[in-house]
Amino acid sequence: MTITKKLILFLMLVIASNVNAQSKSSNSIIYKDMLIYELQGKVKECKYCFRMDFEDEYTEGRVIKFDNRGKLQTISNTEIKKIERDANNRITQIVIQYDEDLITTSEYKYNTNGKVNVVKDKSQWLNSNASDLIDQKIFTYNSKGFISEITDKDLSGERTDLKSSYTYLSFDSKGNWTERKTLDPRTEEEQYEKRVILYY
Repeated sequence: MTITKKLILFLMLVIASNVNAQSKSSNSIIYKDMLIYELQGKVKECKYCFRMDFEDEYTEGRVIKFDNRGKLQTISNTEIKKIERDANNRITQIVIQYDEDLITTSEYKYNTNGKVNVVKDKSQWLNSNASDLIDQKIFTYNSKGFISEITDKDLSGERTDLKSSYTYLSFDSKGNWTERKTLDPRTEEEQYEKRVILYY
């Protein structure tokens, strides 16, 4: 084989290798948006459902959708106005418009283990003189890395702090929790939360 043919063959192999690497990269998870929802793996959709202890059936709640790279796409029927991320591709802020009157800004902070440990929410009414509501949630994790307690602080001074403890009842094959229960701090009734998770 001549030098020219060897060079052409070498270049063809390099190009093919680069194309293959780019293809794999485009299908890999590069965003870490699922961290704020306690999700892992190639999640396509996560649907939340709730029921109180005295209820027989679950009520559907929000539906979170991601693309195949782990990037947040939609949150139910809300409009995501803005998302900010840090150098590690983790969400640090989301601005969501629920309707023409209400916008919520959520800011996220992470602990040394990469888990969300503080979320600060600010709700603003656009066409009203009502005061903005600001609350802060502080997360505590158990030894397995799941949320064990949430302390909800009202920074607007409208109410006292609320604490919720969580017990996990079931998980799927990917290690994501699919059902948990807590004691509603307002009513002291047990509340169950279920997640239906679809994967790519």
